[in-house]
Amino acid sequence: MNVPKGVSAAQWASCFSSGIQEVIILPTEHCNFRCTYCYEDFKIGRMPDRVQRGIENLLSMRAPKLHLLRFSWFGGEPLLAWDIILRLSRHAFSLSQQHGFRLSGGLTTNGYLLSKDLAAELISLKQDRFQISIDGWQEGHDQTRRMANGQTTFDSIWANLLTLRSLQEQFEVALRLHLTSSNTASMKELCIALAREFGSDSRFSMNFQDVRDLGGTGGPRVIPQTTQEVRKQVDYLTRVLIANNHDTTERISNNFDTVGESAGSRSADDIRREETYICYASKPNSILIRANGRLGKCTVMFDNPANDIGEILEDGTLAIDNPRLRRWFHGLESMDLDALACPAMALRNVDNLLDAPGNFPIQIRAVNQ
Repeated sequence: MNVPKGVSAAQWASCFSSGIQEVIILPTEHCNFRCTYCYEDFKIGRMPDRVQRGIENLLSMRAPKLHLLRFSWFGGEPLLAWDIILRLSRHAFSLSQQHGFRLSGGLTTNGYLLSKDLAAELISLKQDRFQISIDGWQEGHDQTRRMANGQTTFDSIWANLLTLRSLQEQFEVALRLHLTSSNTASMKELCIALAREFGSDSRFSMNFQDVRDLGGTGGPRVIPQTTQEVRKQVDYLTRVLIANNHDTTERISNNFDTVGESAGSRSADDIRREETYICYASKPNSILIRANGRLGKCTVMFDNPANDIGEILEDGTLAIDNPRLRRWFHGLESMDLDALACPAMALRNVDNLLDAPGNFPIQIRAVNQ
């Protein structure tokens, strides 16, 4: 098997396996936060019942041939629609018990609504990975991650993290530590607290990530940093974590110098593994389902027509514009590592790449064929 340099044969094969299905679901695109750098517009609300039924039917059709189903929950803030998450997770869990495939899931959440009881139920349904972003200690965090009504958020998130620690179940919390040009001192305070409170709990890991301009109204507010500047911050803060608790050594990672933007579907082991990153959007067996039932590939470039590839119908059938879908697989065809890591970057700024939205031929494809 010919595979790109740095990619294992097993990793490459998993991109094409029909026995693996990743479904990235946006149960709502509303959010209770208004982070200063956010790229989303929050125009689409809760997922209607017809789309939920479509997902249930899609999973039921795929289930007999699966050996792995991976959920990734995104938003907006997905836990604003916690009832939808539980409904679809229960359906998937029941199918996994009936057909014997492995089920895993993770949520990209701001953590504000992640209560102990809700977390315990999600964990029982194999939705046991939580990616939570923090921008510094208390006031530093609250400068950039505030509620839509202007209220602060840090204290509630921190209380929820401490409550999660009291659970006996196995789960994973990937704390995404956002670095900016001005929050090193605040991040130092946070790292000291993280090391002391969570450093000896293997369920919690720390992942450094610089804040980037991902478009939207928040993009112009981002002050970009060079790779060297971010690396200097990461080296310093890593030393702070380890100095305050040596147990954190194996659970600190970063992907600030990776092409593209990593998704919450990646586990801490995925991030730390010395393996070339292949974005979920590059893979034929990964699909994004937005709250309105439109299909896409990328969790960032929502406003780009390249990321609108069709819709899910109520019977679970996917109505897909196959030519538009195939553009996301150019990394697989070329074996270009940058394109594999972020196919969106090659599509984002290309003029006349696509027909006008709505003017493309839809092809109906039954997903169980």
